[in-house]
Amino acid sequence: MNRPTLNYTGLRLSNVVLGRALYLNNGTGWLDVNKTVLLENAVMKACDTLDSVADSITDSIISNVTACKLQAPAVLAALRCLAGKDTGDTCLSDAQIATVNTIASPMLLPYLLANSVTRYAGYNILADSVFAGSYTTRNFGTSPTPANPAGKNDANQWVTGDQWVKYFITRIPTFNSLTFDPLNPGIYQAQVQQVSPESDATNFDLSAFIAKGGKAIITHGLADEIVSTDSSVDYYNALVQKFGQASVDSFVRFYLMPGVGHGTGPFLPQVDSLGALEQWVENDTAPETLAVTDSTAATAGCTRPLCRYPTWPKYTGGKVNSAASFSVPVVASNRQGRTG
Repeated sequence: MNRPTLNYTGLRLSNVVLGRALYLNNGTGWLDVNKTVLLENAVMKACDTLDSVADSITDSIISNVTACKLQAPAVLAALRCLAGKDTGDTCLSDAQIATVNTIASPMLLPYLLANSVTRYAGYNILADSVFAGSYTTRNFGTSPTPANPAGKNDANQWVTGDQWVKYFITRIPTFNSLTFDPLNPGIYQAQVQQVSPESDATNFDLSAFIAKGGKAIITHGLADEIVSTDSSVDYYNALVQKFGQASVDSFVRFYLMPGVGHGTGPFLPQVDSLGALEQWVENDTAPETLAVTDSTAATAGCTRPLCRYPTWPKYTGGKVNSAASFSVPVVASNRQGRTG
């Protein structure tokens, strides 16, 4: 499965958190195209070489996302406007930096969703998730003032969050969803907790699936701007915590794809995951590193290795557009550790 929306209720609550960060306080936290491009370029400058290759034509892909996230505080500090006040498109105000940090940080709930879930992971906006540039008007809308109901000129995630609040939770089509606080939903908390088990797929107990010899290949783009990449990381790590790494290795392969958004991004992958799954189920040949081919017009045919989580493709020399020029580094990482 690719970019699975397992924690559906968490995603929609997160949509509302994002919209409130953008639109409350008269839209002081909203970012226009120029500001998101400024942020995107700063992140790329800080992180593009962390996989040992930087090429604006054939790369512009951040593969070592873990290392990139460590650069985030310095990146935001360098972009901060003088005294934190908005002085134009050459910097970010404190309110706009707060929005970016809200998007990048996990949403932590003081109440339980289905299967005792209490969080929705943050996004890689500080590690090359495709919120910026040509995607800005879709992802953040065209105005700091949203419509009610949210419409095509508003932030994409706010549109889905607003619809969810109106029709899943309050059942009031004219409800002002900016007044709905996901961390303190008040009289609506019971409804949130009721719809969660009806819509979410966060049950980590796959014992029946394992008993029947089931196998799963999970992929998720590291640049996904719609469904948090780290929500899939959370689910995978929960499986490891329940069953142990050796057991999980016997029935799951998990791959994160650099440069891949939600059907967007600088790398649009073609990978024969079905063939790999067939070999695993029918011939007991478990997949390891796979090969992906780019279908983006400018770089069509570029190949990269698709590495098992938590590893990533590191450039070792040769043609940048060839998978043979990359290796899979050994990563000293506790796979059970959560990210986000």
